[in-house]
Amino acid sequence: GGRFALEMISTDGASCVMTGAYRDVDRPYRFMFEVHNHCNLDLPAGTQPQTSSSLVTVLFEEREGQTTVSLTHTGLNDDYGWLAAMSWRQSLEKIDCPPRPKNHQPL
Repeated sequence: GGRFALEMISTDGASCVMTGAYRDVDRPYRFMFEVHNHCNLDLPAGTQPQTSSSLVTVLFEEREGQTTVSLTHTGLNDDYGWLAAMSWRQSLEKIDCPPRPKNHQPL
C-alpha cells in the first residue's frame, strides 16, 4: 500500500505532479502501481488528456547476471498511450546501474 507523488519537469522547466497508489510489491520480481492523476503537461495539439486511472506493472527478470525490465501501462486512452510509451522508454534508457558485486545477497 501507500501513495506516491512524482514531479515531472519538461525541457522548458514547466512541471506537473503525477499521483497514485502502490498496488503490489513482490520484491525483487514485480512492482505495480495505479496512477490517479496523470501529467497532461505540453500535450501535442489534438491529444486528449488522460483523465481516468491507469495501472503500471514493472517486472524484473534476472538472466545470466543481467536484469531485464518489462513495463506495461494499461488503461490509457489511445491518444495518451503513445505519449506514455515514449516517456517510459526515455526514462528507462536513462537508467545506468553499476555491475552488482559478486558477493551481493538478494533482499
